[in-house]
Amino acid sequence: MTEALRTTPDPGATRRVVASFCFFALLLGAYYVIRPVRDALVAGIGSGSIKYLSTGVLFISAGVAAVYAAVVTVVPRRWFVPGLYGVFALMLAGFSALFGRFPDSRLLAEAFYLWVAVFNLWMVATFWSFMADLWTTEAAERQFGRIAAGGSVGGILGPWLVHQWAASLGPAGLTLAAAGLLGIAALVAHALMPGGHARGYLRFDAPVGGSVWSGLRSLAVSPTLRAIAVLVAGGSILGMILYIEVAKSASQLYPDVALRTAFFAQRDLWVNAAACAIQFCLASHLMRRIGAPRVLTVVAMVTVGAFAAWGLSANVTTLLAVNIVLRTVEFGLAKPSRDALYAGLDGDAKYKAKNVIDTVFYRACDSSAGWLHALLTAAGAGWPALGGLGVLAGLGLLRSTRQLPTSAGHRGRKRA
Repeated sequence: MTEALRTTPDPGATRRVVASFCFFALLLGAYYVIRPVRDALVAGIGSGSIKYLSTGVLFISAGVAAVYAAVVTVVPRRWFVPGLYGVFALMLAGFSALFGRFPDSRLLAEAFYLWVAVFNLWMVATFWSFMADLWTTEAAERQFGRIAAGGSVGGILGPWLVHQWAASLGPAGLTLAAAGLLGIAALVAHALMPGGHARGYLRFDAPVGGSVWSGLRSLAVSPTLRAIAVLVAGGSILGMILYIEVAKSASQLYPDVALRTAFFAQRDLWVNAAACAIQFCLASHLMRRIGAPRVLTVVAMVTVGAFAAWGLSANVTTLLAVNIVLRTVEFGLAKPSRDALYAGLDGDAKYKAKNVIDTVFYRACDSSAGWLHALLTAAGAGWPALGGLGVLAGLGLLRSTRQLPTSAGHRGRKRA
């Protein structure tokens, strides 16, 4: 794409922002309908099983990653992206039928946890890979905050629906509703992809190409991708530690599955409402002003402060506050900023390397965090010690943000 094509006014940008916003709202709405179902089921079978389940997710993700890379190499994006969400919708409809027939099955609860963990990562990673194809780097820093807000709107509506209907619909009805949302999202994805755009946008009738392993090669040679991987690792490990502790606390406070479902839905509602406000009012503004890498520096500083607060005030209220704050900052600032970095990279980085980082690598960190948490707690580590570990990890993330490149637009502003 020539520089002229990249910088001339784009009359279709507003339409694509609105459509992308709605697309992400549908995806995250579906996820946040089934997320509290998953959390309630897992809390019911015991938080101690999480480390085993997260290990299972790691191996499943590795197999799916190989299949994903092979498919995206040869299948045109016009069919691959909406087709992926269509397949997910059909699978959710299958789970709905199983929940109706086997409502108390522990095996089904564990299988659903595994499926949701894989679905969530590929659903979000593929969406942002597609967005990185659709927008230039400068436009990504300008628009990704607003587009990400669509996910937060979906994340608000999803928990609200669960909070209202969890008792009457149950897991079977909720998963079927989520399947319907995914089916609509697949149609929106297809409508967003022109075969050949007059402004030079990617021809979505073409596959990514390359080889199955070219994404791994990109990850090995790219400092930007390696720095992103470190940031993803830190967020995954710290998030899993908090997830386990919140699940343990919820199982003690709410012994009934319906009450736990409502609790997790209410928490997600708070997180997504706050994240939506940040995305609309702050994320795009910050990325335009200081660039995505520096926004990620701010996120690392917030992480250090949050875990320091938990270590110094080790109680359930602080735990829940830290969980909500860090999830809010992750969705409101960190995720759109990390994904904006991919817009200037090639197709292998956007679809293959990104999906390795956001799925297999992420789940490897999740699994490691589950076992690390088990070892630390078995050794007598309490909440103050876990808070201190989070502070050290946050300082490591702060150091990693210095390895990210400054975008061309912000380098130009510095020289000016």
